[in-house]
Amino acid sequence: MNPPFKPPITVSKQAKKGLELRRKYNRGGTRVGLTRAHQLSKQENISLSTIKRMYSFFKRHSVFKKYHGKSPPSNAEISWLLWGGNAGFKWVKNILGKR
Repeated sequence: MNPPFKPPITVSKQAKKGLELRRKYNRGGTRVGLTRAHQLSKQENISLSTIKRMYSFFKRHSVFKKYHGKSPPSNAEISWLLWGGNAGFKWVKNILGKR
């Protein structure tokens, strides 16, 4: 059995930012993304299987990073933040030993 992993504060902050943007613009993210954002923002323990799902999300959605940084933020950017943003991607890569 693998131990749970506590998200760092940098990941929590990104998830909180995603939740704020989603409330403001009333778009971005799925039900699963919202669940993840709430877990990350509260720094709840995350299982290894969820860490692997997060990695898969980031790998699939990294192609949409070209839409980040615009105003107003794109749905892709809001979704990315809900999953912990760049800090989340770095965190899960470190846990999984990925580059």
